[in-house]
Amino acid sequence: MAGVIGREKKKCFEYLLDEQARLLEQHGANSNITVFNDPRPDRCYANFDKSLCWESTHLGSTGQRICPFSFCPTVPGCSYHVQRTCQLNGSWTDPIYSQCIDVIKKHPQCIVGYCHSCPDLLRELVINVSLTLSVISVALLLTALILFSLFKSLQCRRLSIHKNLASAFVLRFAVLAIWTVLQSTNAFQDCSAFVPLPLWNIEWLCKTVIWMVIYFQVASVIWMLIEGGYLYSRFTVFAMRHSEGPYAAYVIGGWGVPLIVVLVWTAIHESKSRQLRGSFCWLPYAQGAHLWILSGTMGLALVLNLLFLLGIVVILVQKLRAENTAESRKIWRTIKSF
Repeated sequence: MAGVIGREKKKCFEYLLDEQARLLEQHGANSNITVFNDPRPDRCYANFDKSLCWESTHLGSTGQRICPFSFCPTVPGCSYHVQRTCQLNGSWTDPIYSQCIDVIKKHPQCIVGYCHSCPDLLRELVINVSLTLSVISVALLLTALILFSLFKSLQCRRLSIHKNLASAFVLRFAVLAIWTVLQSTNAFQDCSAFVPLPLWNIEWLCKTVIWMVIYFQVASVIWMLIEGGYLYSRFTVFAMRHSEGPYAAYVIGGWGVPLIVVLVWTAIHESKSRQLRGSFCWLPYAQGAHLWILSGTMGLALVLNLLFLLGIVVILVQKLRAENTAESRKIWRTIKSF
């Protein structure tokens, strides 16, 4: 709404300049007559009523403007106006904003305000699908974790890495679902004002949730890398060995490395946010050159994981070819013996 009022005020100033130029042209450049002291006006000059700009109107006419709100084009029947009459003495009556007041009280779905945004089916579909899939993922991963823990005969280093990976994804999707709900319900905004105000007293909670969303996202990708690296090592480095690396190294790499990366990003982003007036809860956080601290880390981990996968595929293909060749030779020798 503030943007609408600003544009209206600027528009009125431009109208007054044009009308003043017309008066000077009509009465002469040396005339002292202005739009504010014209003794015999033939119209009501442009006027700003602190909300809307009223263009010059003929005496006795009634002007009409759309209420100074951002209306939702997707909601039908949202057309509400303000009326103002130009009196015969060249002065304006007070504007009648009764319809605009009715919009706020009875038809809030028509306007953007009080934390209400215009209906967007695509946005709502994305939010609902994301929330639903997050809940389903958490449920299935928790089931897998329970099964992994019940059967003690299955416990091994590979399964331990599986459980850490599943835990990272459980926490990632759980926190993401919480963040989605908090955002969609405007939990960190004061919606009693037309222009929503951030709740600065709980900004720390908002930042905590965002931090956890980012941390578990990075951690899940790093654990994917550890899973791929471990599987690749079983085909190459440790293929003929019974000893394995210390489990603590995997834990430190899977949970410690993301912690360091996210803490570095947090320090830089917090410093950048303090330089921006009105910045609340690091939003939007997916911006700035320092975003590469996160995206670069996850991108490198995914690329390395892809290389591990390709390496495993190459090794498997080579082994299959070797086995097929040996088997073909046996069959050929058997045929020749006959």
